Amino acid sequence: MVQYNDSRPESAIGKLSNEKTIKLMMKNLLLAILAAGLMAGCSSEPSKPATAEKPQPKAPPQAITGSTAFFKCYISARGWAPDQIFNVQFLKADTDKAFAVAQQHGGDKLLQKEPDTPVFYVLEWNRQANELLWHVIYGTDRETAKLRVAVNASTGEFSRVEK
Repeated sequence: MVQYNDSRPESAIGKLSNEKTIKLMMKNLLLAILAAGLMAGCSSEPSKPATAEKPQPKAPPQAITGSTAFFKCYISARGWAPDQIFNVQFLKADTDKAFAVAQQHGGDKLLQKEPDTPVFYVLEWNRQANELLWHVIYGTDRETAKLRVAVNASTGEFSRVEK
């Protein structure tokens, strides 16, 4: 008969066997958690496609005035470049007022002849005159426009018909 002779005290042997037991239990627990995760992730039933709902027709975009659009862009632009080209307090008349003035100076006649003519606006700071202008442009671009009317964006008054 072979006897095991360990020179370590009895408590040290007990500690080693406890540590081995704890490690073994931790390994088993980890394997059980891993197996449960794999089983939960893999199911034998194929996934069912979601019921396709008919998309609701989108509402047409709502028109906004030029100053509303300007201030939406202005807020984020100030974060990029805090310097100002002009004082925003100059912008008092909006595009609806500029459109009404442009209509009185030839726009109404043009739209009666060609009602599908696009109208767009450009806001411009005139440094020489120290004024802010709305350019009401009847056409697809500034160069080929059928009519261009400049309106003072501070007062809303007619400035000129541009050629």
